Amino acid sequence: MWQPPPTARTARPAAALGVAALALALALGTAPAATPGAAAAAPPTPAPADAGERAAADPTARTASTAARTVTLVTGDRVTLLGDGDRPGVAFDPRAGDRTGERADGDGRFVTRYEDGDAYVIPADALPYLGRALDPALFNVSALVRAGLTTTPIRAEGGSAPRPGPAFGAALAKQAAADAAHGGTGGGTLFGGVTSVGLDAPADSRTDAARSGPRTADSRTPGPRTAAAPRAADPLARVTVTGADGAPVPSGTLSLVNVDDSTVFRNTDLPVENGVAEANVPPGHYTAFGVFQEYDDAGGSVAARLASVDFTVPEGDGGTDAAIDLAQADRRVAVKTPREAHTSEIVLNYRRDDAKGAAALVTSFGAARPDYPLYVQPTGAPGTGGLHFNVQYHGEAPASAPEPYGYDLKFDNAEGIAEDQEYEATDDQIATLELRYHSDKPGRTEGSARLLHLPYEDSAGGVYHDVSAPAERTEYVGGSPGLTYTDALKVDTNRYASEPRTVRPGTTTPVDWLRGPLPPGLKRPAPDAAADADWVCTSCRRGDDLSVLLSEITDSDGHYSWLADDVRSSHLVLTSGDTVLEDRQNVLGTLLTVPEGEAPYKLVYDQTRTGTSTRQSLVTHTEWTFDSGRPAKGTVPESWRCYRADGEVDTAEGCAALPLITAAYEAGAAPDGTVPVGGNTLDVTFGHAPGTADPPAVTGATVEVSFDAGDSWTEATTTARGDGRYHAEWQTPAPAAGKDVALRVSATDASGATLHQTVEAAFTVTATD
Repeated sequence: MWQPPPTARTARPAAALGVAALALALALGTAPAATPGAAAAAPPTPAPADAGERAAADPTARTASTAARTVTLVTGDRVTLLGDGDRPGVAFDPRAGDRTGERADGDGRFVTRYEDGDAYVIPADALPYLGRALDPALFNVSALVRAGLTTTPIRAEGGSAPRPGPAFGAALAKQAAADAAHGGTGGGTLFGGVTSVGLDAPADSRTDAARSGPRTADSRTPGPRTAAAPRAADPLARVTVTGADGAPVPSGTLSLVNVDDSTVFRNTDLPVENGVAEANVPPGHYTAFGVFQEYDDAGGSVAARLASVDFTVPEGDGGTDAAIDLAQADRRVAVKTPREAHTSEIVLNYRRDDAKGAAALVTSFGAARPDYPLYVQPTGAPGTGGLHFNVQYHGEAPASAPEPYGYDLKFDNAEGIAEDQEYEATDDQIATLELRYHSDKPGRTEGSARLLHLPYEDSAGGVYHDVSAPAERTEYVGGSPGLTYTDALKVDTNRYASEPRTVRPGTTTPVDWLRGPLPPGLKRPAPDAAADADWVCTSCRRGDDLSVLLSEITDSDGHYSWLADDVRSSHLVLTSGDTVLEDRQNVLGTLLTVPEGEAPYKLVYDQTRTGTSTRQSLVTHTEWTFDSGRPAKGTVPESWRCYRADGEVDTAEGCAALPLITAAYEAGAAPDGTVPVGGNTLDVTFGHAPGTADPPAVTGATVEVSFDAGDSWTEATTTARGDGRYHAEWQTPAPAAGKDVALRVSATDASGATLHQTVEAAFTVTATD
């Protein structure tokens, strides 16, 4: 289950984590390149000496290592890690481009692959040079994030390279086109003399090459790149690759993997030179796999073909020959939808498991270009190990459609790669989502993406597609049975997400993105999450270890941010009686050891955002009061995990949710965040932190509004509607036209716990002439 930071998927310091339980590659969108260090916030203020045991690796701190979630690759493409754990999710935005460079803009072709728990994101123009002049570590996004990098520093040998970023990407694209036009191999120098470009960064960021060691504990995640170093005495495996025209492929890269046991041998950067790839390998069963691009006379990539070959390397020194014939990769992938749609992105997802059931190779090739042909080679079930292949599709309504709509579909192939690669979606396979994208800044460009997961997948592919908000559109989701989906949204440098939802064909669901007000809060599992779903508790007590981990921005539908870049400051104070346990700046929550006995607690959290992409809900003040003592037993589901005071996560044994009151708001505002003069309404649903056992009933609530920035307050008429739901009504006076409305909400439950939350500029009164 995908859980973005600050949670952790394994018991290691959260500040050193990569991110997500799905491997996604989101493309498109043209967010500006990150400024080095821009995502880092000021370090936290040390806690008082008597504040309790402080975690050595603190997942609540907004430090450089945790804030650097978006990395600008050497090519200028931006990649954002989306969650935590062994299968990181990534969002890929092609570079904005150097206006003076040929083919300056990124064009949405990319490869993602997953090795040893790390995500690599490789723009297609880099593929001919990968493992030759370009160090693969340049594209290990997980390692770059662990190193706290927001840009990719390089060291060039043999000559001068362009500055990392759009200039480098444009120069590389230009050279790739020139080399392809002249039949170049990609094995020579770059930029007129550069023999190699490597990562000029800490050692942890250079963990791409020749890593060896034990298989990762999760057998679904590929282990080290080359699990065992080849020996010259091992037999020689020789793979020839011929193009669809019958000529040797000038250059490319193969993945060569032992499918008896992928820890014996795996090389995902085996170069193909003049149609030949060679490696000394231990005896056994192997697969060779590659995606090869085709080029026009000008060097432009015009198609790609996915192909593979399985073969056996026997004992002895005679060697083995195998062949990949791209003419056999002759099935073009195509998708037909119930309503007319224009293809804007297709991702081919390929996974080979070895005979022990471990994921030996997990990779994908995506093309976010209209009418870019993708061909595959039909393949039956392998004789050794397993093979999974599926196609993900995104299509958009034609410009002539009366209203905007789109399709996100995924089609599985049973036991191999099917002969028929023409997929047709039918209405009985599809769920309908009625989307509203809210924005208090009309015309704001946002990026929306949807990740689709089949039951066997730990990874998924997808792209960001531009939306001009506020907007309303219909989105159709479906395809093969058993799908779940996770939504993501980017607004400037902020990233938002949903929890995974199940695709339920035949249903229609309304969805609101960033419907205000947008205060900080606790993220929670999706309403239809499985009872045994994996989850890291966001507000819990495990023994005497107390943890509260906040999302800086939450909306009415439960979408949440993680490490929002526009948070200028935050201040957290935790007290128990007269004792101050925490008083810290620039944090996401609290994590510490507290006394065993039952005691009252008060948590106060103030947050200020800069307003680069919005002008509402920028300043908030939240207070929680609650009682807590050492739990007599665990009350959260056994599949959950909880934080310890040392910053690591552990089992749910002895873990109980803290009974913090939560609030979900539905303002009666327009999608642009405005309300009219006269009668206005607000619906609030109060609940408790996820996992709270037998939550006490909410016994009372008040709603107040202010039209003068909090100098005076008007209490709304509030009506209880059962199950924690309250409806508030008030009159907005004419002099408030054009002004912001502040909101103040309070609630109390039967245990005496309280919530008080103030949101400045929660919405704006429509101006009058």
